[in-house]
Amino acid sequence: MKKKCFALLVFVVFSMFPPTTAVWPQSPVVSAPSSFQPAVLIGSVPQKITARTELDFGVTLAELENGLRVIIQEDHSAPVVAVDCFIKNTGSAFEGTHLGSGISHLVERLTVESAASSQTREQIQDSLDRMGASFLASTDSDMTYYSLVTTAAHAAHAVDLMTGAMRHAVFEEETFDYVKRNIQEEFQESNGNPASLLRKTAFQTLYTEHPVRHPVPGYPEIFQKLTLGEAAEFYKQRYVPNGQVFVVTGDVDTDKILEEILQGYAGSVRTVPPSVPLPEEPAQVSPREMSCETDTQTVQLLLAWPTVKLTDREKLPLDLAANILGQGNSSRLFREVLYVRQLALELGTSHQTPSYVRGAFHVFAVVPSGKQAEACEAIQQQVDRLRDELVTPAELAKAKKQKEAEILFKRQTPEQTAFSLGYHFLTTGNPLHDKQCVSGIRAVTAEEVREAVRKFLSPQTRNQITVLPKGTSPRRNVAASARTNDEIIPVTLKNGVRLLVKRQTGLPMVSVSAITLGSTLTETAETAGLSTILAGMLDKGNARMNALEIAGYFDSIGGELEFIAGRNTVYGSMTVLKDDFPQAVRVLAESLLMPSFPEEELVRVRSLAVGAALRRKENPMQELMDTFAEALPQSTPYSIIPGGTQDSLNRITRDDLVFYHRQYVTTDNLVVAVFGEVNPQEVFQTLDAVFGQFPRTASVQVPLERNNQLLNPVEKQISSRRSTSLLMMGYPIVSIRHPQDIAALTLLDAVMSGYDAPGGWLYEELQRSGLAHTVHAELLTGIAAGYFLIYAQTAPEKLDEVKRRINDNLAKVRRGEITQAELTRAKEMVIARHARKNTTLKEQSLQSGLDEIYGLGFLHDRSFAERLRAVTREDVSIAAKKYFTKCVLIEHRP
Repeated sequence: MKKKCFALLVFVVFSMFPPTTAVWPQSPVVSAPSSFQPAVLIGSVPQKITARTELDFGVTLAELENGLRVIIQEDHSAPVVAVDCFIKNTGSAFEGTHLGSGISHLVERLTVESAASSQTREQIQDSLDRMGASFLASTDSDMTYYSLVTTAAHAAHAVDLMTGAMRHAVFEEETFDYVKRNIQEEFQESNGNPASLLRKTAFQTLYTEHPVRHPVPGYPEIFQKLTLGEAAEFYKQRYVPNGQVFVVTGDVDTDKILEEILQGYAGSVRTVPPSVPLPEEPAQVSPREMSCETDTQTVQLLLAWPTVKLTDREKLPLDLAANILGQGNSSRLFREVLYVRQLALELGTSHQTPSYVRGAFHVFAVVPSGKQAEACEAIQQQVDRLRDELVTPAELAKAKKQKEAEILFKRQTPEQTAFSLGYHFLTTGNPLHDKQCVSGIRAVTAEEVREAVRKFLSPQTRNQITVLPKGTSPRRNVAASARTNDEIIPVTLKNGVRLLVKRQTGLPMVSVSAITLGSTLTETAETAGLSTILAGMLDKGNARMNALEIAGYFDSIGGELEFIAGRNTVYGSMTVLKDDFPQAVRVLAESLLMPSFPEEELVRVRSLAVGAALRRKENPMQELMDTFAEALPQSTPYSIIPGGTQDSLNRITRDDLVFYHRQYVTTDNLVVAVFGEVNPQEVFQTLDAVFGQFPRTASVQVPLERNNQLLNPVEKQISSRRSTSLLMMGYPIVSIRHPQDIAALTLLDAVMSGYDAPGGWLYEELQRSGLAHTVHAELLTGIAAGYFLIYAQTAPEKLDEVKRRINDNLAKVRRGEITQAELTRAKEMVIARHARKNTTLKEQSLQSGLDEIYGLGFLHDRSFAERLRAVTREDVSIAAKKYFTKCVLIEHRP
């Protein structure tokens, strides 16, 4: 299913946006009228620039007379622009008299949902749709962050929309009630979410005095008391120019964008920020342990030690210790705890270091129920090794290379770059701080790593937080330079391997996608998950290297290698620095075409796959999708549960893997796409020497004409243990090999549900009115014909009404009641949003390779906009009448 972008806070174990340096204070809140428009001085004279500095990598840093800081970076590698704004003096730790209320989060959501003084909310949404942009936001402990990504042609309009939201948002009573109701529903949803519980409990365990301990959304009983006037006054006090950092990256002209920002902030003035004193967190002198329970089958485990602030000298040695322990498949914890001893299903480490309070060193694991004590002991043994022994030169070099690659890989898209620039400016005063960290990392010694671990990762300061299945708790506690792009060059080797090579300069890296057709197209209910196990085994040993050597090699070069089973393909994906490409691609080829399938590795991979299959039942939407798959005709590959079931996975043997590999992982069923800073002729020579050495092999024919039709409508009701109801409707449609019909159905999706973000008829009628917590539609199809899905989550008593209204909307599209204006807006929105996709080398190489192996041609994606523009209202109406007939209806009721 395609990823949805929602403008709301995402709860994770570790915050996606670590704390920043803004430590400003607050004054008492004054109530405002029920419809509030901030008092701003709007004048015809724009702002003036009081300081401007040109930094490396095309970055411009400027300050306006009103105190606004502006960061702009030009990058003309793709016609995409990111416009971000960071609001200092907000976040759960900086709410002063509103501490614990979540008012920063509430105001963030109101700002996204509200109109501006010069435009209605509908006009703003229409502009966003035409730009193909999503106005997204997030709040953390110390800041609020807004992001708008669109195409270069809409850069000026994007700046105008962002400045309007940051200066002139109008909070209406109706919007306030809607947003507040929505957040209250999220409180209910998050109560049983293991990751949310773990994060909240961890912060309340690590911090006993500092306000960072309070959850970002606040506490429900305090949140419920917030008024519209309080939210409006908070916006007025905190959303001031000298409390904002405005960032623009991508295909822009710096001087023109600066001029737009100057005009956008015309008439605004510098203000005196309120004051919020922050207490010092007392030193931890003894271990702490907290646990809680929820409806889960596995244990969420976190071990955490208090460490240092952002600028302390021990930060970098501890960063490297985290990498050595738990980053990469060859790391100590992964090999010993997860893979060899099978004490964890997932595992990772991190070192979070805010600037305004001491940070923490984390080890996170998902553990089978009953094994948490053994897992804790195994993790602690590896921590003790770091404290007692010097790390090897190879491990230290690998960790340093990982950090360097991590910095580079996280700046591939305009939105990634914009966040990096803004975040690092807020935390250090230098938007390019991440690049300057590399020299510091390179200077760290093994002795410094050991000393830092000895000083901070002490048993006396360890915190253990666990989220347990209900009834299992032993006790309860409260607690860059300009880039260039060449055309894709296709070549077919003598053995049938198809190559696609594209030179794209600017970042010294290369991404490779090696794709074979197969997966669920070749599986049955009895063999479901075979391709998933195969993908999991491809990096577990080849003719020259074992699993540890493969993982160690890629970790040592800071590279990424993964093998994935999609719905239609099994493919390998690799991203490395350009100097490492010749050797790394050889390892990729040998792993894909010469796997050894060791029996001992199969036992571990299968165990992890079974664990993943069991955990699907913890996800309501995944559980609904599995029920939907079981109701489909067995002739369609969408009846196969991706990843398999516990029974099907346990039946898979090494002989099954060898047989599948011989049938489908063949030279004439392989496309290799190489994108990056390369010399094409040299790449062809390298690939011919690597892939060309294998003899020509022919694949068994992969069946594509698969019947997905329904003889009669199918209805299935399932009793669920959850407190909410779920609904899914699926109508048989065509495959992507029918681009005209797919274009019409894509626009139907956009009109009805907003394409890849909430919007359209269903969203306005059901979600904004409070009838449904979630409602959306999407095309679940591929090289084999699939389904048009509509799904919703709602309260049990509202399910029948939600279903009736969905059917009413389907009747409208069958009658052809989509207006020309709605169709035009849908086209502009989808085309613009599609242009934002596939911006990284990995995404681009994979898209071209998939289109080629599907028989569409490696340039197929380029004609996307042309296909959509050709769709007429009559085409949409015909598609609706043709496909919205018989459906599979699945209902999950309490």
